[in-house]
Amino acid sequence: MSDHQHEHNGHHHGHGSHQHHASMNREHFDKTAEQYEDMPQVKEMTEKVANSLLRHGNFDKNVTEALDFACGPGLVSRSLSAHAKSILGIDISTGMVDLYNKRASENGLENIKAEAADILDEAHSDVLSGKLFDIIFCSAAYHHFASPLDITKALSKHLKPSGTLLVVEFKNFKRPPPADAEPRPADASHTITHFLTPEGLQDVFVQAGLEDASIPEVFEGRVLGMDVEVFVGRATKRSSQL
Repeated sequence: MSDHQHEHNGHHHGHGSHQHHASMNREHFDKTAEQYEDMPQVKEMTEKVANSLLRHGNFDKNVTEALDFACGPGLVSRSLSAHAKSILGIDISTGMVDLYNKRASENGLENIKAEAADILDEAHSDVLSGKLFDIIFCSAAYHHFASPLDITKALSKHLKPSGTLLVVEFKNFKRPPPADAEPRPADASHTITHFLTPEGLQDVFVQAGLEDASIPEVFEGRVLGMDVEVFVGRATKRSSQL
């Protein structure tokens, strides 16, 4: 990931088309789906992320309808399944979606499911057509998007009035992975467009028309043998905004 360790504010930069990055993401994560969930540090990070989302989202197991965007194999969805009425996972990778649904079935979790879709591709617009959510969360994926602003605008359309968007991202990688770092999935650096700063993410929220943009929490973690600072971005949709 070292070739892409640069941070940006929330403005769009010329990193190539959405379609180009979407294709790279789809190909990479189709191939590496099962490798991610077997890594101990990923499991530890999942627990931290899920607990943070619970602290900053008003989850109610009897009411909350949530969207897990860029859901991967569903680690976070499974951790939150007991705290929501339903969770729909969306991912561009069919490999990830298949694994998500397989694991949900194996664990008897009937209130979570995933579908493969590219929300910026009109051909897939029917997957989320007419669906609105109390909470939309996205964990450690914004650095794979060619335009975080376009993604955020698309997601905001599927928030209920007063609904909450929660984004978990890496602030920076504190050091390169050591030579003896744990085995990792095939290098994903080519799928990384940039790392947003916390201020940049707040700017994206504002540009997307969301309110109360904030960074309520920053915590430490380890990913792929690297020390990282993780931050949580939170914003809400105006109560009168449709």
